Order: sequence, then C-alpha cells, then structure tokens
Amino acid sequence: MGEQYRIMGSCNGLLCLLNVHKHYMALWNPSIRITSKAFAFPTAISLYKSITYQGLGYDHVNDKYKLLVVAIDHHETVTKLYTFGANSWKVIQNLPCRPNRLQAKFVSGTGTLNWIARTSDGGRWMILSFDLVTETYGEVFLPGGDADHVSIPELVFLSNCLLCISFFDSKKDHWAVWQMKEYGVLDSWTKVMSIPHFNQGVCNWNGFTITPHSLVPLCISEDGIILFRTTFSKWVVYNPNDGSMACLGIRAHYWLNMHTYHQSLVSPQL
Repeated sequence: MGEQYRIMGSCNGLLCLLNVHKHYMALWNPSIRITSKAFAFPTAISLYKSITYQGLGYDHVNDKYKLLVVAIDHHETVTKLYTFGANSWKVIQNLPCRPNRLQAKFVSGTGTLNWIARTSDGGRWMILSFDLVTETYGEVFLPGGDADHVSIPELVFLSNCLLCISFFDSKKDHWAVWQMKEYGVLDSWTKVMSIPHFNQGVCNWNGFTITPHSLVPLCISEDGIILFRTTFSKWVVYNPNDGSMACLGIRAHYWLNMHTYHQSLVSPQL
C-alpha cells in the first residue's frame, strides 16, 4: 500500500503532514522543499474517522508551533495539544461547543485558532477561538444587526486580513463578506463586499447544475476574484469585475478539504 498523508494544518508556510498508516507526522515547507524529522502521533487517534477537529498554529510568545487535535478515543472525546520542539503531547479542555468545520483557521499576529460555531446553548453563530499562548478558549461574535440573518457562515481568506467571514444574509438576499479590523473587538467589523445572489443555476459541470445556495465563498484574491466551494466539493471561481464564473476542473473520488498556503522561507527543522 502506498503512503497516505493527511494535511493537519497550515501556518507560516509550513504544512503539518500526518502519515496515516505509520502514525507519525512532520512539518514540511514545500517552497524550500525541507521537511522536519518525524514525530510520533498517538496511534489511537491517527485513524482518519476518529479526528473530528484540528488546527496548526504559532505561539508567538514562546516561539513554538502547536497542533490541536480533537478525536474520539475509546468512545470518548479527547482534545490533545502537541508542541513542536518540546515534542510533547498533553490533554487539554475539550472544545466548549461544536464547530461547523473540521479545520481551524490560524490568525497570524493573534496566536489563535478559529472556527465558526454556534453558542453553547445552540443559539447564534459566533467564532470560537483557541489562544495558543494561554491555551484557553474564547468567543468572537459576528457583526451586530446582521447576525440574526446569518446562514452558511464561513471563515474566509482575504490577503492581509486579520479575520474575515462570509455568510448568506437571508434578509438582504446576498452574500456578505466582513473583515475584523481589530481582533476580538466587535465594533471593528467592517463590510468589505456584497456578492449578489444568483437567481438561477450559474453553471453546469458534468451534468450537475450549481445553484445559488450551494455556493460558499472561501477565498478572495487581492484583485477581488472569489473562490467558491459548492455541493460535493466542486470549486468555482467568480469575477465580480465582469460577472464571469468558471468551474474548476478538479476531480476527486472523496470530499475535499481546502488549506490556504502562504509561501515562506521558514525552516521546519525546529
């Protein structure tokens, strides 16, 4: 059987790769083609289906990269934190609520991992954060006023942005993209883009019509080009400058997870 790797996270130009069969992980910088030494990964949680949430980030105070993994271990949810360099695993408090996506987004400069989640009472959408320095959880609420009309919220990558989200505003019938100018400060949310609601199927791919509600904005380039994820992990690029849309010819037998990668010269050999 060939080697099978799973991407556990991306941070500062480094990818954390897990060898699913041999139960080890390593940091890899594809830009400079350097890989760290292998680190042992707990066998009990290395199976693909046992991992429910994950995230790689950088503790800027202690100059350490850390990997958070939430898994089902012997029918019990366990959250573990690995510190690279120290080569240590430890059990920490479980997430206080359930995020809507497996992969956390690392927000550079804040030392936090972030997921979209509902409040612990199952009410409003918010951003669940994990501080890699203090190793504690926090909550960041969505823009006031629009939060009551949020549908399908997603964390979005926008270059040079501290934190950015997109969601379908059911009241205004369009996608709204908001940027947080100052992390954790509710009043610093600023709307940066409104994406029109498409009234009809916008394109066909292999006999499948992509409909408006199946489009979820994930990434916005510096010139405003938007990458959408669609039903069944299809990928679409939308250009708001001329209204054009194109389906990307990415084919897979399984559901796809997207990781945003920034090129860097950071060495993974910690």
